[in-house]
Amino acid sequence: VHNNVFLAQGVDLAKEPKAKELDLKEMVQYFPFCDDFGPVRLCEIVRFYYILNQTVEDYPDKKIVISVEEDNKRELTNAIFVLGCFLMIREEKTTEQIVEIFNWVDKSVAVPFRDASFTKVDFGLSLANCWHGFERGMRLGWIKKPKPSNQDMWGKYSIE
Repeated sequence: VHNNVFLAQGVDLAKEPKAKELDLKEMVQYFPFCDDFGPVRLCEIVRFYYILNQTVEDYPDKKIVISVEEDNKRELTNAIFVLGCFLMIREEKTTEQIVEIFNWVDKSVAVPFRDASFTKVDFGLSLANCWHGFERGMRLGWIKKPKPSNQDMWGKYSIE
C-alpha cells in the first residue's frame, strides 16, 4: 500500500520474521444497524491511525501487514477505506492519489457502502466518495491530525 505497509487477505504470516501482522478486526469495529454496510465511524479511523502509526514507528525495518479475513469483501473494503484515511492523515495524500494507490481495487475486490435497511439498494457509495468526504472534512478543519495526547478522548465520542 505504502512504503512498508501492506494489505493481505487470508495469508498466514506466522513464519515470516520480517513481517509484523496487524489483524483489522482487532483495530477497527463496525456495528451495523440492519443489513447496512458503511464506512467505519470517525473514532475507529482515529483508533486505526494511532495503532498503525505507532506500529510503523516501532517496526521501521519490518513489513507491516494489515490482515483481513479471507473472502470477506466488506472487511476488505473497510480495510482499504481506513488505509486511505491513514494516508490522508499521515502523508497528506489527496483522494486522487489514494485512488491511484488502490487502482487495483474493482468490484470483484471491494463492495460499495450501502444504507441501513433490508430493502434493495438503489445507490452505493464508493471508496472514492467516502475519501472525498473525509478529505473535505480535513480541508474544512472538521477533522485534524490526531495528537497522541487526545487518544483516549476519541472513545468518548463513540456511539455504540
